Amino acid sequence: MPEYIIKIDVSPNVRAVTVDVVLEPLIEAPELSADGLYGPPPDDLEDQPSVTLPLSLDAKAWAALARACGAYAKLCENGCARKWTAGPSGTDPLATRWAEADPLAPGQQWVQPPGAPAIGSLYLRAYRATGELAYLKWADQVAAHLVHGQNTEGGWAYVTSITERLPGKCTLDDDTSQSALRFLMRYRFYHRLVESSVLTAEAITGACNEGMRWLLGAQYRNGAWPQVAPWEGLYPDSEEYRRFPTNNDGLMMWCILTCLYAHKTLGSKKYLEAAVKGGGFIMSSQLDGRGWAEQYEPTTMKPAQGRGAEIPAICPQVAAWNIKALCDLYLYTGERAVIRTIPGVVAWLEEHSLPNGLWARYYGLDDDQPKYPDDQGAVHDTLDGVPQYEKDHWGPYESDYGISNAIHYWRRCKELGREEYLRQLDYPPTPPNTQDEVYPLGNNGLWQEDDGTVLAQTFLAHARTLCTKLETLKPSLPVWDYHERNLGGLG
Repeated sequence: MPEYIIKIDVSPNVRAVTVDVVLEPLIEAPELSADGLYGPPPDDLEDQPSVTLPLSLDAKAWAALARACGAYAKLCENGCARKWTAGPSGTDPLATRWAEADPLAPGQQWVQPPGAPAIGSLYLRAYRATGELAYLKWADQVAAHLVHGQNTEGGWAYVTSITERLPGKCTLDDDTSQSALRFLMRYRFYHRLVESSVLTAEAITGACNEGMRWLLGAQYRNGAWPQVAPWEGLYPDSEEYRRFPTNNDGLMMWCILTCLYAHKTLGSKKYLEAAVKGGGFIMSSQLDGRGWAEQYEPTTMKPAQGRGAEIPAICPQVAAWNIKALCDLYLYTGERAVIRTIPGVVAWLEEHSLPNGLWARYYGLDDDQPKYPDDQGAVHDTLDGVPQYEKDHWGPYESDYGISNAIHYWRRCKELGREEYLRQLDYPPTPPNTQDEVYPLGNNGLWQEDDGTVLAQTFLAHARTLCTKLETLKPSLPVWDYHERNLGGLG
């Protein structure tokens, strides 16, 4: 019996989606805890003193995680970055903090994953695996930077201040604002354990409420979200695609997940309605059952051009994200109707995989054949026609794109059913194949590349491996988050 009766009405050309969510019968959805959407309530989060190393845990993993996280938190005192390199003089090996391609100014932070929200979530996971309160203190530092740097519109840009709220661009691209909101909503459960926090509980809740107000305000009547909000006056006409209904980079999936988090943590039905409305757009915007485009022209709802090589076409990578989004909705609500359109997409994907077992990034709207665009506007029928520099910039042009994982996720949901699927999430995770490179740390306690660079992506990958190793030794500990297993992490 589903917890919610969901009615979705779609107007012609997918210009509006009306959602009616009726709590009938009134059965509570799974408890959301600090562990994620499906976990035990946080009643067992007691104040814990810093503990000595239990003999039952892997001392090597424990020590490496503590040292690396402590060193990284020190590095992020003035804001998280994508990477650290030597300064202009070369005297300080980690003096320059970088965003994606440009150096960060003093007082700026990098938010786009693998930025601040991903780092903060890692500290929360490390606390959960070890009980060491130092991780919460480091998470508090990240939360403070995000709260203080939240744009006045309510969202976050790729780069924001760590000390003052400024007007300007807010983006949903690459899970930027969504990941900040989910981290803050999760951190609310842990904040009371932090001594001398620089934040009040009211400040954290206020940032979450304001961010969700902005997110719901950015949603179109048809349930879609654009890449940015607001768009007017902040971007040139050549970047009009940023205001289009967007699937690219998992935008719809991350928006829906964030609304589900908000429904369970902040308690308003409007967040569930927004999530279901987003699912309605996904279901109704399929291209004759073949999948989805990356973006749509908002008036006609026809596939639209994005950046240079982002052409109007069927995009299998989008199918992976949207299948996962619909399965998320099914697991949360128990309403099987939200996954009814998936079988046709899966059949199309399996029919159109390449001889190498992969998929092309794009397939033609008229012929369902692989297409390989370049940045100059040319569309090639084979990968050989794409210049190498274009492959390096826009690649990969052929990949699994997470499609196999998404299909497996859907099949497990369908075969097991919601109740059994959620029950199996309590199984302890599979022990990782811990490689030797996870343990060696530099004299500064950091994982560094051969040229001395420190990358956020490397830190997160190694630290997550160590967390998983420690979690497997605590079999009573539920999976950190169901997305950690199905979607590869929260940022």
